[in-house]
Amino acid sequence: MKKKKGMGVFGASVLFVLFMFLTVLYTVLEAKFMFAGEPEDIYDMISDEGKPQEGEYVSIKVDAVVDWYAETKHTINGFIPAGKEKHCIIWLDDDEFISMTIKGKKNIEKIDNLVDDTWDYINGYAYSLPEPVEFKGKIEPLSGEVLGYYRDAIRAMGANTGEFTVYEMTLDTTETKFKSILILCSLVALDALGIFLIVSAVKRKREPEMPQMANMNGVTPDMTSTAGMNMADMNNMTPGATGVTEDNTRADAQEINPQTPDDESREQ
Repeated sequence: MKKKKGMGVFGASVLFVLFMFLTVLYTVLEAKFMFAGEPEDIYDMISDEGKPQEGEYVSIKVDAVVDWYAETKHTINGFIPAGKEKHCIIWLDDDEFISMTIKGKKNIEKIDNLVDDTWDYINGYAYSLPEPVEFKGKIEPLSGEVLGYYRDAIRAMGANTGEFTVYEMTLDTTETKFKSILILCSLVALDALGIFLIVSAVKRKREPEMPQMANMNGVTPDMTSTAGMNMADMNNMTPGATGVTEDNTRADAQEINPQTPDDESREQ
């Protein structure tokens, strides 16, 4: 009787080392965010550090939003919807601007209301800016198409003249501690799988190989019935198809033309 085939000790060890490397790397990169206490106020951070710091967990009380400038749609295999997120321009104090990434129907509605109220103030229909709404998230750098759309929107607003401070970062409210901890738990589960594969491979290697049946006293076993059964089974077998599923997730960003505020209206 032959040994059961399976992954060897070397292959299982390589997978385990790879899983452990990913776990350690992710923990090092995300530890400060995952295990941070209360988020730091973004205005305090700017006052102390001079600008928002990438990777930091912050909170912000938003009372002025210029408009949406981009929307990112996530799909699987190019056509299966997998969620979307929208990007807006936040008008900070002292004529500073920063992007914010929003996900979820309720949060998007909050931003829509803030945009309307901000423009009512800019156009003189309201005497003050709306009541601030608090958001929490992680400071991330902008990149790719979204960064290009952000620059286009800032240019259309006339805020690229050097008179304003524009941070090419986004406060990503879709990045939460729970999400990061869930990813870490998944990586730890892969580590456990790697250990299981190693143990299984070692056990298979130590199993003695059973000797093949030999003819005893010159007697040849009657294999007619067995062979007939095997042939019948083979005739009734349906060939199986082996498929490879590829993770072909992509994100397409679409530009949204924002409204352009009057630079002097913010000073009112």
